[in-house]
Amino acid sequence: QDCRLCGSRELVRIMRLVNEIGDPFEQWHCAMSQAAAALFHGRLAESERLSREAYVAAHRAPGQQRSEHNAGQCFLLQTILVRREQGRLDELSDDAWVIVDEYAQVIGWRVLSALVDLDLGRTRAAAARVDHIGVRSLSMIPRDSIWVGTMFLLAELFARLHDRARCQQVFDLLAPYAEINATIA
Repeated sequence: QDCRLCGSRELVRIMRLVNEIGDPFEQWHCAMSQAAAALFHGRLAESERLSREAYVAAHRAPGQQRSEHNAGQCFLLQTILVRREQGRLDELSDDAWVIVDEYAQVIGWRVLSALVDLDLGRTRAAAARVDHIGVRSLSMIPRDSIWVGTMFLLAELFARLHDRARCQQVFDLLAPYAEINATIA
């Protein structure tokens, strides 16, 4: 794979090292990073192609490292983000949202599905998906590998729902990260 398409010298160096090492798990991660970089730069068709390649690469990784649920979630997330930018969210099947129930403990899925509801004009459904997230509980969201990305999604969601109290809480929680771009790991 050619990371130069993504426009990052760091990704080029990482991909070279990953190919030298030959670790399928790291190849999967690098392919996901390439897809994310392409999305970030607005190259949607490339991002979509690279996310499919990443999903295929995930299945070359052995055993526990591969963890099918991680590969599937990453592929779905990248597909949703690309479709969102393309204005093609209505193409996602209802099966895509089974993941929200399957991984109910991952607040990011509920937040992303609420954003999709908003994008599709379903404001009440969006509000209902996150109604249980009170201002107080925002600070209790686990500080794991997807926390920053989830918080940025929450910021967009609460702003679009015109929820000033929860916007302020998210703003306060994100203040230490003001200088970075957020991704979901």
